[in-house]
Amino acid sequence: MIRAVLKKKYFSFILVLCFLFLAGCTSTVQIPNNVQDNMQEEASTAENSIETASVDISNGSNANACSYEALRVVDGDTLELSVLGTVRLIGINAPELSHPSLRIKEEPYGMEAKAYLEKLVSGKNLCVTFDVQEKDTYNRFLVYLWLGDPHSSEPQKYMVNALMVENGFALVDTMPPNVAYAELFTQLQTKARTQGNGLWAHSKMNLKITSLDLSAEEVTIRNNMSTSVNLKGFTIVSTKGVESFSLPDYVLKPNAYVVLKTGPKSCNVTNCLKLGSSYVWNNDGDGVILYDANDLLVDQLFVKSK
Repeated sequence: MIRAVLKKKYFSFILVLCFLFLAGCTSTVQIPNNVQDNMQEEASTAENSIETASVDISNGSNANACSYEALRVVDGDTLELSVLGTVRLIGINAPELSHPSLRIKEEPYGMEAKAYLEKLVSGKNLCVTFDVQEKDTYNRFLVYLWLGDPHSSEPQKYMVNALMVENGFALVDTMPPNVAYAELFTQLQTKARTQGNGLWAHSKMNLKITSLDLSAEEVTIRNNMSTSVNLKGFTIVSTKGVESFSLPDYVLKPNAYVVLKTGPKSCNVTNCLKLGSSYVWNNDGDGVILYDANDLLVDQLFVKSK
C-alpha cells in the first residue's frame, strides 16, 4: 500500500516538473525597451548600408556620375577614364589607328579623330550614362560621354558621341540593343555628309559602291564618270573587322564596274580583282568604305543581314 502511494506521488511530481519545463520553453522573454530600440536602429542601419552598396550607375541612375577624368585617349572612339578604366563610345565608329600586331593599317582621318576627341575631353569633368548593355565583349564600359548636363534636351551640344559624328570624325555604328540615340546620330551624320565635314570631305571621283554581297565576299564599284579612273592607291575598308585593302593598278572605264573579291573562292567574272583569300565581311551585317588615292571619301555602303 505504501509502495503504491509513493509511486503515485512520484509520478505526480514528474508530471509537475514536465509542465514547468514546457511552460518555460513557450513563455515570451521580455526585452527592455531601450535594448529593443537599439536593435531596431542597428537593423535599419544595416539595411540602408546594403541598399547603398547596391546602387547601380547604369542607365544614368547615378545623379553624381559627372566627376570622371580622361586619363588617355586611345583613338577616336575609345579612351580611359578615371574610376571606370577603358570605355567605348556607344553608337559610333571612328577611323582606326595603326595596329601592326593586329595587322590593322591606319585609316584616313584616324589621327585627326583621335586629336579631336582629345581636344573635346582634355581637362574636363566628364559625365557618363549607359544604355541597355553596360559592357562589350572586350570588358570595356559602353558609354555616352557628356561635357555637360546628360539630361539636356539638346544632347547634340553636350554629348561627345554626337559631336564626333556631327563634325565628321566618326561614322554611325548602331548596335542593338544600345539604340537610345540612334536616330539623333543618323541625323547628325546626314548633316556632316552634306556639309563635307571631316572624313566627309568628298573626293571628286564619282564612283559608286553598288553592292556588297556578304556571303559571296564581293564588293561591286561602278564608274559614273565620263572619263576612266585608275584605281591604284584607292582603299576599301570593312567597318566591322576594320580590314583595309589597297587597290592595284586597274583602269575602270566610264560606266563600267569592277568586282572586288575576298575569301577563298576565285573570281567568276573577268572584271574582277582578287584582294585576299581570307573571309572579311561579317554575315550578320557589315559595311564598306571607299577612299581615293588622296584618302578622301568616295562612297560607303552598309548592308544588314538577310
